[in-house]
Amino acid sequence: MTLAVPAASEAASISGAGPLGSFTGTLTYNASSDTQATLNVSLSNTSPTANGGYLTAFVLNNPGGITGVALTSAPNNFWSVLGLTNNGVNAAPYGQFDFGASTGNGFEGGGQPSRGIATGASGSFAFSLTGSGLLSLSDTTFLTTLSSGPGIGQGAEDFVARFRGFENGGSDKVPNSAMEAGSGTGDGGGVGVCV
Repeated sequence: MTLAVPAASEAASISGAGPLGSFTGTLTYNASSDTQATLNVSLSNTSPTANGGYLTAFVLNNPGGITGVALTSAPNNFWSVLGLTNNGVNAAPYGQFDFGASTGNGFEGGGQPSRGIATGASGSFAFSLTGSGLLSLSDTTFLTTLSSGPGIGQGAEDFVARFRGFENGGSDKVPNSAMEAGSGTGDGGGVGVCV
């Protein structure tokens, strides 16, 4: 009988910059068994302070085996989990995602933007994951699992952050550019979209 031992996890860097919003952060995955794991996402809103803006949602994909997601901690009590549904979270123009977190009832908006992460501030999120085969996942499997259509006009992405409440009335959707989506090369390439 072979006993699977969870591997130590190192944080994967995530970041993105759009026309209005920008973020940096880390994603850390740790499986405690083949059926239970945690996913920690730490985000900093690095948007220019002169235009304000709040990070109000983010989405990513299920790399496989995850059947349950619970948000166990967040920066404040206004955040809630989005998903877990196969391609059930609309993040157009970057396609459909499987889960994430939001201050509203979806990725697109809702609620007061000021409930999000303000410019210059940071927040940490912890997800409790259940499923099967979770020991086979890693930080990078989340960052190489891409969104799908419909609504994929700007290309498939692994992680997208939503910003709302800018002084100029604008909002932004900014993909992760720390790694070129799906390649693991670190070339970047994501471009935000004002909406």
